[in-house]
Amino acid sequence: MLNELSIMIKSTISVNNFVALLLLIIITVGCQQQQDLDLQSEQAINLEVEISSLEEIAKDDPNTAIAKADEIISQAESIGSTYMLGKAKFEKARIYDIHLNEVSDAYFFYKESLSDLEESEDGILKMRVLNNLAILYRFYGEHETALELYDRALTYKSELTPELLSDLYFNIGYALEKKGDSDAFFEAEEAYEQSMKFAKETNYDENIASIHNQIGEMYKAVEDYEMARISYKNIIRTYQSNPEMSQYVGLAYQGIGETHFEQGNTSQAIESFEKALVYKTKSGSIFYSKFSLGTALLKSGYKDEAITTWKEGLNENHDKTNPEQVKIYAELSDALADVGQFKEALGYSQIYNSSMKDILEQQKYESNNQVMFADIVREYDEFNRQEPLYAQNWFILVLILGFGGIVFLVALRYQKNKSKLSNEQIARLRSEFRQLRVD
Repeated sequence: MLNELSIMIKSTISVNNFVALLLLIIITVGCQQQQDLDLQSEQAINLEVEISSLEEIAKDDPNTAIAKADEIISQAESIGSTYMLGKAKFEKARIYDIHLNEVSDAYFFYKESLSDLEESEDGILKMRVLNNLAILYRFYGEHETALELYDRALTYKSELTPELLSDLYFNIGYALEKKGDSDAFFEAEEAYEQSMKFAKETNYDENIASIHNQIGEMYKAVEDYEMARISYKNIIRTYQSNPEMSQYVGLAYQGIGETHFEQGNTSQAIESFEKALVYKTKSGSIFYSKFSLGTALLKSGYKDEAITTWKEGLNENHDKTNPEQVKIYAELSDALADVGQFKEALGYSQIYNSSMKDILEQQKYESNNQVMFADIVREYDEFNRQEPLYAQNWFILVLILGFGGIVFLVALRYQKNKSKLSNEQIARLRSEFRQLRVD
């Protein structure tokens, strides 16, 4: 009896020890997992901070920012965070897109980012990736694909702020406008109205002014100059007394001047271009108004004033790779030749010819931007195309093993049948032999 009691006590102690040991293991594993989670969380926070610093680095040195983005991508892969991976690739794509103008790399990393973010619940980030991809497609004339991407971006509408929605609808309107057909014109106007609605909810002045300006540009393009002027005047009426919006007021006066010039009202065009210069603050924009003003002055017979205005315009920032802006050198050269200043006219003519030669060489080198972009898209699709089932190694291995198994089973069955047949023959021969012996 005592022995049985002793055994029971020992068994109970052993069970208790086992349970305690099991609990200790569970607690240790749980603590280790928690530590791993805490470490991953800390690493993710650090990556967030590093990702947010990329834009500032890119402003000073885009290549350094790219190298930094690669480090972040490597760290995100090491902790297995597809969200951080997608976020870092998006920022890397933006650097290639905005700062380096490397279209192929920008497209690649936008697409990769979108793939990594597929399971993410961050609708705002996915909208931003889709929006930037759509802008690339729109820029290279792929308007339908751009609009499809904008439609996908709108699926995250419930997560977007009024400012983001205003931006998104503005971009949709712009893509529809550039599409160019008559139906798209009215659809663009509707998109701009949606953009305006959200912009007004939060007094998003930059977008309100931009929308009025863009609607003015649309009507000007179809030669409805009265409607265009109404849109431009909406900007002037709303923001003329707001110093922070003076650039937009200048653009509105510029637009009004262009409508008057295209209608042959040069005196009203001159007045509007002069008002535009009062409000404009950006050097490149001032150049454009000086060029327009000089052209209107020349058409009105004020040749000397036109020459002076164009020369002043050349002191502002302008793009010698833009054929429309390079025209100023040709206009100035012709005007100077007309007043007998041939040497100076020759100098401007040489600048014009040299610039146009560079532009033509560049266009020849680039060939066709739409074709180039189509090649980029095709190369990416080919790079990421899934191999057909029959071309994948695992499928071939399974096929071989399956076929081999079938052959083995058939051979085994044949062998059994053969063996069975041989046994039956032996039994028959033995029976016949016995009968012979009996006989």
